[in-house]
Amino acid sequence: MGGIYLFLPPQIIVNSNIWIAPKDLLASNPFSQDFVVEMEEDGLIYLRFGDGKFGKIPPSGHQFQPIYRLGNGIQGNVGQETITTIVSDDLNIIGIRNPMPAQGGEEPESLEEIRLNAPVVFYTQKRCVIEADYAARTETHPEVMQAIAIRQWTGSWNTLFIYVLRHEGRSVEPAFAAEIKDYLTSWAIIGTDLVVKGAQFVPVAITLKVYIKPHTVPNQVLGILNLAFSSVIFPDGEQGFFFPDSFKLGQPLYLSQIIARALQVQNVVRVEATQFQRLDRLSGNELDTGVIEVLPLEVIQVLNNVKEPQKGRIKFIIEG
Repeated sequence: MGGIYLFLPPQIIVNSNIWIAPKDLLASNPFSQDFVVEMEEDGLIYLRFGDGKFGKIPPSGHQFQPIYRLGNGIQGNVGQETITTIVSDDLNIIGIRNPMPAQGGEEPESLEEIRLNAPVVFYTQKRCVIEADYAARTETHPEVMQAIAIRQWTGSWNTLFIYVLRHEGRSVEPAFAAEIKDYLTSWAIIGTDLVVKGAQFVPVAITLKVYIKPHTVPNQVLGILNLAFSSVIFPDGEQGFFFPDSFKLGQPLYLSQIIARALQVQNVVRVEATQFQRLDRLSGNELDTGVIEVLPLEVIQVLNNVKEPQKGRIKFIIEG
């Protein structure tokens, strides 16, 4: 005859075997030592075990001795300086007190309160069904700026690919991809195969011929232009034109915006573009059309770092 012990969080021990209480048995297999706790309207608590398919069937003939604890509602919110005694064999303890009153204890909800409040729960979606659900859930992660979900047939089954654009242009390395997958798993439909990938960065090359006013120091204007079109954020919160968070997936780059920003620099009177193209392919008619188009899963990148020219660059030729 085995004993059963119920703790918080719910666990039971049967003949030294630990059984865990998840929220449901849907993810349990025939060998999972799982059970769920169910409370009836009259306050009775039932332990529901698996059926051999969703959760293991407990051994026949076992008698269970439950050990559990219950809260005492608002009565547990004891007042300030009311706890004065502790039962312990530790001789190092010379006294005990509670300088602050307890808080957080609540009475159980009545059936009428449950009927009134339960419908509100359905306003908060906690499941992913269509692609937009997965993208929206991914974007709630604090390190994700944007996400796009696409369901594709991979030859044997459908796979849901999540393409992630991280803040500040950070890469989606395997560890972060695994973190996002775990973040989505509890919301995903059972059996959904999830694959997390990073956005495809599109480095561009830009060369501008900048005309300045007479008697202007060229290097001074050049320094200001390099800062204005940098990929960093400054201590005062201002961002360089090519700060990664300024561009989203599928967002094109317009030459007119670049020229307009350059003309805002003091002592600059005219700006002409001599190069405006993607770095990952031969130049087309981007300079004529004034726009570099990108695909929905691509994002513009101009780090303008001499050590990493392959990640996008902008060059200024100063003319007096």
